[in-house]
Amino acid sequence: MTKLILIATIVVLTIPDSSCYSKCIASKSIKYPQRFVFTMTDLFLSDIYKILARYEKGNIIFSPLSLNAVLTMVSLGARGKTSSELSTSLRLSCNKNIAGEGYRQLIHFLLKIEGVKLKFANKIFVPQTSVLKNSFRSKMTWFFNSDTSIIDPTRPEKAAEDINRWYAKETENHITNLYEPRVDIRDVERNISKLPRIQYRGATSKIALHLPKFKIESKFDLKPILKKIGINDMFENTADFQNMTENSGLKVTKVVQKVVIEVNEEGSEAVVASGMTMESRDASPVFTVNRPFLCVISMERMKWILFFARVMDPTAV
Repeated sequence: MTKLILIATIVVLTIPDSSCYSKCIASKSIKYPQRFVFTMTDLFLSDIYKILARYEKGNIIFSPLSLNAVLTMVSLGARGKTSSELSTSLRLSCNKNIAGEGYRQLIHFLLKIEGVKLKFANKIFVPQTSVLKNSFRSKMTWFFNSDTSIIDPTRPEKAAEDINRWYAKETENHITNLYEPRVDIRDVERNISKLPRIQYRGATSKIALHLPKFKIESKFDLKPILKKIGINDMFENTADFQNMTENSGLKVTKVVQKVVIEVNEEGSEAVVASGMTMESRDASPVFTVNRPFLCVISMERMKWILFFARVMDPTAV
């Protein structure tokens, strides 16, 4: 099988505003594509977190929408059983272009939010022997602001260096070594990675909150997790990506997401920090976070999730 490496760097916010979780979620989705994206991603978050929480014992942080977005990108290039499995697991039973349009609108909106610094970038790395169809590349550019680069899978160290250089640039050097130079890139077909930098200066709280400064870094091999939710065919030799490439025999062998987030007094970002204390102006109760907790970084007004995290030991991070 020909090798494909896909790295996506994406920052998006999500939580659905709708209680309609039908197979198509369709009645309003054509008119409101963003709502379709929020709804399908909320369900996807539930699916993925249930499995992650079961098998990962320590701290967890991930971006369900980042993963969902890149799988949606891949689904636009899939056919047959490969497409069917992706559509079912991602709740893409409606026209996939509706989801693509939802992401396009969402990305456009996020990049204009004041007071929050968001970095959005996608890239598909393909081997020299692969030729992407113009129709697929056009959709990637229009819907996801994405582009492609050529690598030589027969020179894995050089390919890893190229990917790491691009990734370091996109993440402002917060992550500089996604792939070890000795990693055989030929064993990696698809990689989902994400590190945003977000600075949010929130309003006062109604409690005196004592939250330790913390930094969480997670890297997941998502292939076994995706298999558990029904996405199998894209990893097999039977995978059909004829809507993506002129070449036959393309498959996915690995899906990885890496996230680093740090929370301090000034908000949340991917840099070094140490504890956080927020106090209300009145005599509110004091709440000290000294036990495991769930952390959601979101846009409050619109209820959109940026990250979902589980901190098992706040005193150790």
